[in-house]
Amino acid sequence: MDADQPDNPIPTPPQEPIPALGQAAGSEPLPLPSQELACSIELQYSDRVNFAMQQNGVPLVDRVSIASSHDAPLHDLTITLSLDNDEAEPWTARLARLDPGSSATLNAEDFSLSVKQLATRTEAQHAKIITEVTCGLSQTRSSEPVDLLAFDQWPGVGYFAELTAAFVTPNHPKVASLLQAARQSLGSLSETDALDGYQSKSRQRASLIAEACFNSVAAQEIGYITPPASFETTGQRVRLIDRVLREQLGTCLDLSLALMSLWEQCGMHPLLLLTQGHAMPAVWTHDTHLSQTVIDEPA
Repeated sequence: MDADQPDNPIPTPPQEPIPALGQAAGSEPLPLPSQELACSIELQYSDRVNFAMQQNGVPLVDRVSIASSHDAPLHDLTITLSLDNDEAEPWTARLARLDPGSSATLNAEDFSLSVKQLATRTEAQHAKIITEVTCGLSQTRSSEPVDLLAFDQWPGVGYFAELTAAFVTPNHPKVASLLQAARQSLGSLSETDALDGYQSKSRQRASLIAEACFNSVAAQEIGYITPPASFETTGQRVRLIDRVLREQLGTCLDLSLALMSLWEQCGMHPLLLLTQGHAMPAVWTHDTHLSQTVIDEPA
């Protein structure tokens, strides 16, 4: 017997492989680091965003859905959203387990753009939302296009049409000066120049107030300029009331929004009518409103 060997050798138990990062003990091995993670990514998001949408709580991304086509459960996944121009703080979520053939949906409403950048943006920019899913050393990613619009850019009726009202600015300082001229016009149309909305309960009175506001805008001799083709669906840059008065130009949408601003400041309820290639303002002559904010069915 060899003197260097012990009389009773200690048996060595079989060694279990050490789980990789992101892999639970006893589970099938994860993809090698050189392989892409076998997951698909789907975003529910708006591919156009402007300042008005952000201020009214419209999220850039509603939900992120992750579906696994791997043949074993995936553990400890990290999901990250970012913008390729760095105008949004990265958003991160974690998923403990994703079984083969299953999917998971995460709420991503906290992923938001820089308010300052949206409020001061003067030109639209094409950007991409980057989604990364990481498990251990393996990763998959996707990118989706998004248009970051100028602060005064209306995205069209297909993008939260009810937010068109954000471009009606009754509290703009320029509205006050136009209402002074409206009072003078109203005084020549009736016995009083009070811009008292629906207080009189008279439709005739409301019509006179609406007419006086129209006369005030018409007296500015603002020129008409043709809107971009298909503006009602593709959107346009809106000249707010100060720019309309400064440039003495406006599209049908610009002028409609300006007049609606006066009516709203008078306590009346304006409406915007959009047809193919044209926009028209309207106002209720009594204190009422439609049952829905947006109606897109032919009357």
